[in-house]
Amino acid sequence: MVKSCVAVNCTNRWGAELNGVKVGFFRIPNANKFPEKRKTWLSAINRDGYEPKKDDVICGAHFLTGKPSDDSAHPDYVPQIFIHSPTPQKKLEDDLVRYERQKKRVKDKIEKTNRSHAASGLLSLAHPDNHDDDNPEPIDAVPTALGLVEEENERLRKSNAAMEEEIVNLKKKLTSTAFNVKSIENNDSKTNFYTGLQTYALFMFLFNFVSDYVYGGTLLPLQDELFITLVKLRLNLAFEDLAHRAGVSYTTATRIFYKWLDILHVRLGFLIKWPGREALRGSLPNMFRKYFPKASCIIDCTEVFIDRPSRLVTRAQTWSNYKKHNTLKVLVAVTPTGSISFLSRAWGGKISDKDIVQQSGILDKLMHGDQVLADRGFVNEEDFAARGATLVIPSFTKGRKQLPAKDLEESRCLASVRIEVERCIGLLKSKYQILKGPLPINLVKRSDDIDFATADKIICVCASLTNLGESIVNKDKAK
Repeated sequence: MVKSCVAVNCTNRWGAELNGVKVGFFRIPNANKFPEKRKTWLSAINRDGYEPKKDDVICGAHFLTGKPSDDSAHPDYVPQIFIHSPTPQKKLEDDLVRYERQKKRVKDKIEKTNRSHAASGLLSLAHPDNHDDDNPEPIDAVPTALGLVEEENERLRKSNAAMEEEIVNLKKKLTSTAFNVKSIENNDSKTNFYTGLQTYALFMFLFNFVSDYVYGGTLLPLQDELFITLVKLRLNLAFEDLAHRAGVSYTTATRIFYKWLDILHVRLGFLIKWPGREALRGSLPNMFRKYFPKASCIIDCTEVFIDRPSRLVTRAQTWSNYKKHNTLKVLVAVTPTGSISFLSRAWGGKISDKDIVQQSGILDKLMHGDQVLADRGFVNEEDFAARGATLVIPSFTKGRKQLPAKDLEESRCLASVRIEVERCIGLLKSKYQILKGPLPINLVKRSDDIDFATADKIICVCASLTNLGESIVNKDKAK
């Protein structure tokens, strides 16, 4: 319902303008809070038998300044401009001028009084002996004004120092609880927990190594973007959680992650390197030198859980009978010194160990005379033999009740060194928990993936970062 003015013969409604200015509307004073003011307003409105309703209003055209005043001495304390009882405009303006003049006089008087008091205080400081003879009071009995001022200044200085100290402490606390690079700065323990990197210096080295290749920016500093990406890989926090902690939107958090994942995948891929034969032979741990002097790597497969695909064909291809879940399967090769030297592309969990060896490309890495250690699931002796290499797996009993002593000893030695690949895969998944899954489908393969699927990039980056750490091989074994 459109509000309109309650004054007699006033046609102003809500939204009306007067001389190009929008007219204000004001409610009738409340009967409980302002009973006397209400009576004067109703008397001025002068409508017989009129009892205002809660939402009744009067417009600003009935006030000299366009709005009511709360000062009872002001001419606009009560509406005065009405058609039924016209008041000369000049009289109203004179009343307003007198009001302003009176207000100024009062203000000047207050300021003069304050100045007089201040002058008296200064005189008393300048002539401390001029005190009232009728009421003598020893000077040393009452602190002088100057002493009081000095005490107050000292108190304020101490208060200011305390507040500055508190501000410094609060800034430190804010920095320590913030979710950005500042929270791990020069703190190796926090750096390792949030990023998987051993030291803050290593984090900065990594940032300087890849930052020149970063494209596009967000509201966050580039160091914070890398930090968020590594936290996602390390702790597998939900993107919603990362966005809330970093103070950005969900879309921004995902965009940051995918951008840095692409850069890290390209820049760190060289850390997964198949070593040359001379390098292998020169760094063989003692156990390998004794039993497997030609060993080039230890291989095994690992599986990463993923969410259930919606397409039936994909669901069947990724189903793992071993894990009883939809998974991605990756072939991992580890050098005798414990670094990851080969990663296959991610395959559906349905693929067998034999097939993944044949299709992964690892056979092309082998040289004549190489030994490859594996478990019994890899029945690829012919494939390796065709490359002049030897696949070393635990012996089968083949109907015998027990293995010959020689085969038994070789199997025990093989088991003692082959466990290194399992430890390396365990370290990879424990350090970067995103590989524990389950990976959502948008982290398996995205619509804009071309050469590498998103899951391949994630696994490769995690493996590369793992290779930046210390070797898992016991130093005593390596001697």
